[in-house]
Amino acid sequence: MIRAEHTRRTLREHAVRLEQLAEDSTLPEPATVVLERADALGRFLDLAEPQWPRQPGHVPRAVPAAANEAPAEEDLDAERLLLAAGTARPQDLAALGWLHPEDFRLPLHQGLYRCLTAMAQRGDPIDPITVLWKAQQHAVLNGAGPAHVLDFLRQPVGSAEHWAEHIYTRALLAIARTAGREITALTHYPAHTPHHLIPAARRALAPLARMHARRRAPPPSTATPAASPRPPALTTTTPFRAITR
Repeated sequence: MIRAEHTRRTLREHAVRLEQLAEDSTLPEPATVVLERADALGRFLDLAEPQWPRQPGHVPRAVPAAANEAPAEEDLDAERLLLAAGTARPQDLAALGWLHPEDFRLPLHQGLYRCLTAMAQRGDPIDPITVLWKAQQHAVLNGAGPAHVLDFLRQPVGSAEHWAEHIYTRALLAIARTAGREITALTHYPAHTPHHLIPAARRALAPLARMHARRRAPPPSTATPAASPRPPALTTTTPFRAITR
């Protein structure tokens, strides 16, 4: 009983710290710090698991969290600027395979990014009008005014890669925050023993591990290696291990 409560309390401490770091806007490199904390949590699970092997039965899930808070205007600006930069220089999108539409906060921006990347992969001519036309074909606008979309697509500032880094980091922190909250909530149920909490924690961390692996994956091979430098991948001092055994 004492060992079980110690494991529960330690797991909760790790999860609370993960959530706190994911919400800390003062960190100079928030993604790196958060991934290091997630890796520490993964190491704790590795050490605890032999003492509390998984038992047959249902792996608990946390109670669904309340609706996400409204996205910050800074994040929406970054999404619009990425779309504008990608429209102006679609050839730059080939280096952004690690950025997925679901990383965008606004459904309109998700749909526009899908259209833009699909057009770039096919080699279609791209400009604000053609992107808007493709978005209308796929019912992406969903009530958004065409004039509004054209307005921000026509104002590229900075590079697509710069804005992609911002969007990816915000999405990664949101996933880490959710994982921390879910694990914390699970530890507050006395009926969940460490036998159940450990696999449940691994499942809660799985989306974060997948997202980090996506960023660390090598870029698609090309006939001629790109000469322009890329920003370094977001890594931890010890690679964030696969925690979804």
